[in-house]
Amino acid sequence: MPLLPVQFRSQHAVVIDLATFENPDNKEDSVTLYVCKPSVQLMADQISKDFNGLNLESLSCLLNSYSEEVLKSHVNGNGGTFKLTLDG
Repeated sequence: MPLLPVQFRSQHAVVIDLATFENPDNKEDSVTLYVCKPSVQLMADQISKDFNGLNLESLSCLLNSYSEEVLKSHVNGNGGTFKLTLDG
């Protein structure tokens, strides 16, 4: 399971649980771990560059509505691609 800074967490990630750990020698020093269901991670900068004007929020919502198994099945069944029409 990868550990990433919170700013990289998908805003659509479903948080299962979280735990905060404090440094016993310094109460100001702590770390919070978020345990989330797996979710699609988009390369937003590249997608925005390749598809100018695409609504990344809509794309993220759509892709995260599929289970991992369904996404794999679509991609593997279509020669490594996942074609869709979004926002028109």
